[in-house]
Amino acid sequence: MILFIIFIAGFTADAFGQVRKLRFADKQYHLENYRFAANEYIRAYEKKQTYYAAKMAAESFTKIQEFEYSLEWWEKTIAFGESSKEDFRRYVTAWIQFNNDLDYEKVILAKGYDLNDFPEFFMLKNLNKKESNTELVPLENVNSEGADFGLTQDSQNRNYFSSDRGPLLESSKKPIRIDAKDLVYSEDKYNFNDRQYLSIYKEDTTGMIERLKPIIPETYHFSDPFYVEELGILFYSVVKGQKIRNSRTKEIRLYPELYYSKLNAEGNLEDYEKFPLNDPEKHGIITPFLDLNTKRLYFSSNMEGGLGGYDLYYVEIDESFNFGPPVNLGPEVNTDKNERDPFIFEGKLYFASDGHPGLGGFDIFSADVIGKEFGSPENLGTPYNSVRDDFSYVQLDKNRKYLSSNRPGGMGMDDIYKILDLQKQFIAKVLDCDGNQINTDFDIEMLENQDYTQIGFEVDQRGTVLSKLDVNKVYTIRISKKGYFPVEDPEISTENLIEEVLEKEYTISKIPYKKTIFADLIYYDLDEAYIRQDAAELLDEVAELMREFEFMDLIVASHTDSRASNLYNEYLSKRRFDEVKNYLEQQGIDTVRVRGEWFGESILVNDCGDGVPCPEFMHQLNRRSELVLEAFSDEGMNYVLPKSLKDMDPCEIENYFNQIRKGLFRPTIVYFDFDKTAIKPAYVKDLERITLLMRRFEELHLNIEGHTDQRGGDAYNMDLAQRRALAVKKYLLDKGIPEERLDYFWFGKTRPINDCELGPCDNQMHQLNRRTELHFVDQP
Repeated sequence: MILFIIFIAGFTADAFGQVRKLRFADKQYHLENYRFAANEYIRAYEKKQTYYAAKMAAESFTKIQEFEYSLEWWEKTIAFGESSKEDFRRYVTAWIQFNNDLDYEKVILAKGYDLNDFPEFFMLKNLNKKESNTELVPLENVNSEGADFGLTQDSQNRNYFSSDRGPLLESSKKPIRIDAKDLVYSEDKYNFNDRQYLSIYKEDTTGMIERLKPIIPETYHFSDPFYVEELGILFYSVVKGQKIRNSRTKEIRLYPELYYSKLNAEGNLEDYEKFPLNDPEKHGIITPFLDLNTKRLYFSSNMEGGLGGYDLYYVEIDESFNFGPPVNLGPEVNTDKNERDPFIFEGKLYFASDGHPGLGGFDIFSADVIGKEFGSPENLGTPYNSVRDDFSYVQLDKNRKYLSSNRPGGMGMDDIYKILDLQKQFIAKVLDCDGNQINTDFDIEMLENQDYTQIGFEVDQRGTVLSKLDVNKVYTIRISKKGYFPVEDPEISTENLIEEVLEKEYTISKIPYKKTIFADLIYYDLDEAYIRQDAAELLDEVAELMREFEFMDLIVASHTDSRASNLYNEYLSKRRFDEVKNYLEQQGIDTVRVRGEWFGESILVNDCGDGVPCPEFMHQLNRRSELVLEAFSDEGMNYVLPKSLKDMDPCEIENYFNQIRKGLFRPTIVYFDFDKTAIKPAYVKDLERITLLMRRFEELHLNIEGHTDQRGGDAYNMDLAQRRALAVKKYLLDKGIPEERLDYFWFGKTRPINDCELGPCDNQMHQLNRRTELHFVDQP
């Protein structure tokens, strides 16, 4: 039962004496002593069965929400010929509330009415069907056999709530005592329903509950707590029970007033301030809520000028707690009946109403806060609402939501429930390696891990993936995009998840197609294809890399010199490729990963073509196989992240490759004879290797540094060093390497390997000084 403060009993005085039971029952009903009135109407009905007595008994039980008796007496009411269609609607409503059953059609049809006569019931089933993945869990430590509602929490995580806990105090005599001049409350109970007066109770973090002591004199009802953590202030409403001077013919009703107090460290009230709009003889003010963002104090009141019973209002409030005039929230929110429990969270106004179409008595609604205005209210549907009263929605943060209800199955009249989401909101963003969100052209698959069922999701305009996940389950998400490594997360778990929203970010990295990891050359003897010892050492290095990294393939280009026929040389180059493949197969490398071409004598590295006399070392340069180890060599393939890289940040793969191939870019040194600039045959293979690397890694630049030994003058040696550097540069230019990628410097004798001015040097020591060094810069 909702102990709606709207119905708080006033204390009235009546000059008339004892009258007939029906007259006396009317008086008690008017005084809002509904339980006592119901009993008197029943006595009057027993004396003489009348439509009026039955209906007023039904009305009285409806007021105090005694649904079993309410249904019984509405059924008696509609048996009378003078009963109305409205009486029948009230009967159907009582039937729904008592039975907690929305199958109202059979009730209407059984009594001979047409379903179309009561269109207001049609929406009940639609609201009941409204999808919601939430569960209401009663707060067992807080709830009692009485009414418990309206939870708030202080900065020490102590809960405060309203309650009339305690035994029922049956009416055995007139609830109002009339003296000659004065009217007073019953000292023992609340005559509205014969229960204890409402009080605010406090639950500490250990679960201990105690009554919060009111500090306003002569307080009877003490309820509607709302704590403002930033200010350390508790707002609340009270009905005071001071004696009221009254004439014999005038009735006076005392309405609830609004107060606020500081809460001390122990959670007790210190001092109090009165809300300036209080006027307990004219109107009530209940269910306060302070929105610090807009500096508005919201409340519910039946003050003059409203739209119906209790309406929602706000007043502006400044830092000094000066309050502005009341502003009615208007007909979009308020109705000709009652609205209460305003609460704002993340741009939505929540409130309870028995005037908007709903499932039962009071239902909980939400409306968008649009600047200073409010959108159209939306019924939250089940399970937030039931066929009974549902109210006092509060949300302490995203994860802690509560409401109060007198729905069937509760512990008492009104109970406080925690709202648990049976589904968690899943939000995922897909990012590239620069941290930019990818919003197009990617595919998502989501599975529930236990039975591998597909999970629905949507992708918004920004590319954010949104889904709802059941609690206590584990899910997998797979994200793929052409040209990127797919990402899979098999451990999206909602088990023991407290937060309502599970947010993830997934980074996908581009597949570095045809990424050169290694490049070098091996050479062959004349008219031979076998693997020489120097080539075997290089192939062993290749095999080691291929065994460690399953995503690397070897691209082989085999060649011959120009001696012998074209047909024979093509055959010979094929044999040379096959020998490389067979050698690697013996090292445990799948031959599928070794691909190549053979060119015979068609691609020579020099001018030693048919009939051209060349020294042997130049022919040797043509008898070669170029070896290029590529990562992810098939551009049409959607590679998954290799096992060898599973524990690596995908965005660090490029850097990792750079570390692997650092050995490729070791400095190369070309030595010269005394006072010479000609490149000796022994170093031409090194320059061919440099040429291959420069072609495969187009981002590379090369620094060429010329040096001399320390014999001769400074100027002469400086010129000689320049000519040596130019000789190497010209060789590479002749190979087609762009000049802008080649920088050359000369240092003469200023940077010797062996400083022969400090002591005598032999010929070998001088030789080490006569050099040109090649250094790669801007390595990938």
